[in-house]
Amino acid sequence: MSRDQPIITTYHEAGHAVMAMANGFTVTRITNVSSDVGQGHVIWQTPDPPTTASRIGSILVFASGMAADFIHWQQNGTDEHEVSLGHQDDRRQAGIHLRELGEDSQFDVYLGIAIHFLRRHDVWEWVEGFADLMTAAGTIDGQQLIHRAFLKVPKIGSAELDHLKLALDMSKRGLL
Repeated sequence: MSRDQPIITTYHEAGHAVMAMANGFTVTRITNVSSDVGQGHVIWQTPDPPTTASRIGSILVFASGMAADFIHWQQNGTDEHEVSLGHQDDRRQAGIHLRELGEDSQFDVYLGIAIHFLRRHDVWEWVEGFADLMTAAGTIDGQQLIHRAFLKVPKIGSAELDHLKLALDMSKRGLL
């Protein structure tokens, strides 16, 4: 592998965290430390009961781990097999929301949107910042730090969600 597994995990989890914040979800913990949950994880909260917007946001959060890993791999990787690591559970969890929205086979569309959003310079710098913090500390769970980041991470607005819905509809019709 051209990148160490801890680095792959770090960027994967940082992508989840940034997208969760971008969707207005509260993040309480970000870690690249292995546990019974996996090689790393992000703890974030969504509205209960879920809304259509929170389901779309959740799908984007699940897609963003793989999206961040893909972007980092493009910048630093040489092993083409690395890019698909660690996404099975994310696809499964996103599938719950996709089914509820009647979009069962659309995960890759959300993945593309997540890649597009995370590539924005003002967003990617947050992914890199969280990755750097996790590399140094392993876990980010300081509530003040996470809350300050939450306030500053660029948000996905309703216009972007509308654009997302249009892109999904066009994809269903085979126009994308």
